[in-house]
Amino acid sequence: MSFNKERISQFLSGNITDEERKQFLSEIEKDKDRKTEYIKYLNLWKLSLFSCSKPPISFEQKVSLFNRFWKQRNKNLKSAIIIRKSLRYAAIITVALSLGCLVQFVIGTDAPIDQKLEKQQYKLTNNYGSISLFQLKDGSKVWLNTKTSLTITEMENKWMVHLEGEAYFDVIHDEEREFQINLGDVVILDRGTRFNITAYPEDSILRTVLLDGEIEIRECDKTNTVNLKKGEGYIYNRNSRMAEIKEVDGSFEASWKDGKFVFIDKSLRQICDNLGKWYNVEFTFRDQEMANTRYTCMLKRTTTVSQLMKLLKATSNINYEIISNENSKDVINLK
Repeated sequence: MSFNKERISQFLSGNITDEERKQFLSEIEKDKDRKTEYIKYLNLWKLSLFSCSKPPISFEQKVSLFNRFWKQRNKNLKSAIIIRKSLRYAAIITVALSLGCLVQFVIGTDAPIDQKLEKQQYKLTNNYGSISLFQLKDGSKVWLNTKTSLTITEMENKWMVHLEGEAYFDVIHDEEREFQINLGDVVILDRGTRFNITAYPEDSILRTVLLDGEIEIRECDKTNTVNLKKGEGYIYNRNSRMAEIKEVDGSFEASWKDGKFVFIDKSLRQICDNLGKWYNVEFTFRDQEMANTRYTCMLKRTTTVSQLMKLLKATSNINYEIISNENSKDVINLK
């Protein structure tokens, strides 16, 4: 077996016999260049559970790999408030205070304290490369992914939410109040649930995944409604105005809120579309075949775009060039 990146990958993932492991360790101790190569690859490996891989893997393998990766999630969560800093290409997770003070700031305090306002409206926004957690006045929680805005209009018997971007909702259901999320073509009504919605304005696909509870979905140009069940995903195409329901693993879909990138059998174009939103960069591809090549990869969102490109280069035949633009997005050419 030659000493190459595939062999290092097998060693790090444990996909190697005891005899091969001993031989591998012996070789890197005897050869300074090989040891340097191994340490370089090990540093990249620490950014992910396993390297980007082309060969398709079974569902059982996907779940096993994901569960191993997920064991580390609680170590990275903090209950303290983290102040967002401006750091180029860095992935930063932000936790916000409950909205009691925020609502007061946005709406103003001119009205008497005992006066019940008929309508209140406020907007939550999140910038590139960050995740924010907000707690609403009723105890419900909402996580906002990168480049996301949420406008909430509160009325006595209805809360209306307008979403642009991606958000994870953990809603406390109130029988006397309707919780409605407007996505333009689709309206979602909460029934006491945890669910994830992806609805970036520039994307043609709207995606809603139910992790727990129940939600009702109404397409604005139709009279019928869809009741989504736990473990189901509702995928709506804005161009064709067609929708489909699929069985999905909700833990994969909502992994972003805990600081993870999870790509299971996704094309390089799909992966780069997601990364482009996070890092605020634009990707170009050498050819269509490269863009359509499928990968499975799990990464920490604290990975910088430079580290990510090095990992991709180390685990594939893809090279890259980063072109900086002062007045617009940087461009990453994959070749």
